[in-house]
Amino acid sequence: MDATEINFIFDFCGIFFVPREGEVKMAQAWGGIKDACQYAGRCERTVRNWLAEGLRHSRLPSGRILIKFDDIDNYLSQFAVTESEIDRQVSEMLRGMGRRC
Repeated sequence: MDATEINFIFDFCGIFFVPREGEVKMAQAWGGIKDACQYAGRCERTVRNWLAEGLRHSRLPSGRILIKFDDIDNYLSQFAVTESEIDRQVSEMLRGMGRRC
């Protein structure tokens, strides 16, 4: 796909680019609750729970909540799994048997 095939849509939150009919990719920095849901692939209740649990956001004087997409990434990074649970259990079991992994 070249640059001539991409349609750009501008709004007050940022830029969306639409490479094909019906497919929306986000290249914006901020979005509302529904944008955050789409970005993270989660429902509104989950995103609102994240807000209550500490996901950084801004509340405009109008009451509208805006979330920086980088903050969603940072929030979810705290739950990143660096070692699979099965690998950890196998390693512990082998250590208990006197073997090293």
